[in-house]
Amino acid sequence: MKCLLILLTSLAASKACSCIFPGTPKDAFCAADFVSHLKVISKQDPTGCPGASFNVKYTVRHIKVFRKSSKVKQLSTVLETSTSSCGLMLTVGREYLIAGNIGEDGALSGHQCATNMNWADVQQQERDLLSTYKC
Repeated sequence: MKCLLILLTSLAASKACSCIFPGTPKDAFCAADFVSHLKVISKQDPTGCPGASFNVKYTVRHIKVFRKSSKVKQLSTVLETSTSSCGLMLTVGREYLIAGNIGEDGALSGHQCATNMNWADVQQQERDLLSTYKC
């Protein structure tokens, strides 16, 4: 039993997401293609199988967009993320501050290594700074 517990712990650690953070909050903001205060409207899991490494698609409503790449005129309302350890696990009905990438096709993607916070946890000072960052 002890060996099984050690094996499972080692396996979980080896599957963990490893991130290199860009430095300051402004650096993280500027490294992202988009930064948005959004609300999750629905979730579509193509596998229905937790742990499978396929993309989950969240339909979102952008409440306030703080940064948007010039690649697109308007942000997509679909956010894709992996179901792997680096993927986001968002709750339908909740609001978040999400930073991520925009694909060539305009698709939004998010992951654990970028900003992703419950909006309620974002301090007022941080909210105010989001509107002032220049990249």
